[in-house]
Amino acid sequence: MINRFIIPVVLLGALAVGVASYQFVDKNKKSQQLTASLDALQVTLLETAKDIGTFTLIDGDGQPFQQSDLQGNWSLLFFGFTHCPEFCPNTLVTLNAATQIMDKDNSLIPPNIYMVSVDPARDTPARLKDYVPNICPSAKGLTGEISSITALSKQFYATFERVNMSMSGDDNDYMINHSSQIFIINPDGKYVGYAKPPFHADGIVAISQLMAANF
Repeated sequence: MINRFIIPVVLLGALAVGVASYQFVDKNKKSQQLTASLDALQVTLLETAKDIGTFTLIDGDGQPFQQSDLQGNWSLLFFGFTHCPEFCPNTLVTLNAATQIMDKDNSLIPPNIYMVSVDPARDTPARLKDYVPNICPSAKGLTGEISSITALSKQFYATFERVNMSMSGDDNDYMINHSSQIFIINPDGKYVGYAKPPFHADGIVAISQLMAANF
């Protein structure tokens, strides 16, 4: 009687192992495909999502902006300033073009877009409200105390440095060198990765699609 059950049990065990092996291989293949796609888009993912901690900045309406405001949707965030000659306006133009593409597809939800000013002395809330949405209507500009901005930048391992340009000692004549990555934040408000320039609208759309579909 015992022998009657041996073969079925062995077969079931073999089937379970086969299914598990297939699932592992299939998952591994999809992971490799995702990694290849992200590499092509110059996206680097963190091994684990990073909590960026608590912070308080000010948006263009003069209202507090905190970590909880990053929750509920994917977000793309970069550091910049309104006197930036090329990188910042070009990045906003590209992000706007990507948003317009996604707005035409009902299956896509555009990410929230934020530019955190590294020049709070000149980038008042009013100036940011006039500058940022004028280039990318869906984006928000954020400013605040320099200490708060510095602390937040460190959570992304981003850097910025003031460079005086005046030969006559004019303190208002300066530029700011800053990190050029776009940082990717998940709907839990955690930092998950970053994209490196050059940026293209189609690439931003692809990044948004991949992140939403796989995480």
